Amino acid sequence: MRLEEQSRWLWEQYPEQYLEFALFVTDLGGVTAVMVLLAVLYWTLDREQSALVVSYIVAGGAVVLLLKLGFALPRPEVELVAREYDQYGFPSGHAFTATVVYGGLVQVFDRYRNPVTTAAAVVLIVAIALSRVVIGVHYLADVIAGVAIGVGFLLVMNRVTEGDPVRGFSVGVVLGIPAVVAAAFAGAELSLAVVSLGSALGGLAGASALDSMPSLRSRREGVALVAVGLVYLVAVSSLEETLLGIHPGLGVVLFAVLVAGIMVAPWALGQAVPDRFAVPSS
Repeated sequence: MRLEEQSRWLWEQYPEQYLEFALFVTDLGGVTAVMVLLAVLYWTLDREQSALVVSYIVAGGAVVLLLKLGFALPRPEVELVAREYDQYGFPSGHAFTATVVYGGLVQVFDRYRNPVTTAAAVVLIVAIALSRVVIGVHYLADVIAGVAIGVGFLLVMNRVTEGDPVRGFSVGVVLGIPAVVAAAFAGAELSLAVVSLGSALGGLAGASALDSMPSLRSRREGVALVAVGLVYLVAVSSLEETLLGIHPGLGVVLFAVLVAGIMVAPWALGQAVPDRFAVPSS
């Protein structure tokens, strides 16, 4: 049903000495890599389009969690690497995330007509999906479903949002609330639900002020924004375990602050150093 035999064949065929490479690839579909990538794109390139993809993945996190809780299918009884993941394996969250993020970037930046860009996104999505199988945390059917659901979700969100990040984050809030309730009711790990709802709330607040965000005035300002922003990301994220340990509600607040802070960082930097990074007049 979940292509167990084919998955077992992949586990056996993949060279053990390359497991670290598979872990590197799989991390490209994880929360940390995706958050950093989208934040840097938001700070340095198109704010509205990058925020739109952020809203896609925030709303998508709630969808994946609800599906995992609904199917409640366990992961393979294989542990090729020592990693902590939630107990449910269907569908693959990493495969879904890779599809929504990398496919979404190609879509919203209107690069799908470029065969090189499209092929690169497809290769990356497939590599991330297969890496989940070869490290033993998913069956083939899990990652196939994750990619398929991701494609469908992208099409739906593209129609629902009509390019407006506020709509995307609003969908995230609407989906995030039942995700938190369902996870609590099922006695499941709340971290993914908390991340989804908190990020949706913070994103909604930040996207509402998107028109007031200043454009980059120079490359130096872009470098400074990325440097300061990444320090902010690390500092706030480091509080996750502590706050979740106290109360899940604090986790919601934490991720709301995190995402809202990412989105208002250009304004904050401009207020802090209004002229230092401006391009000198000739």
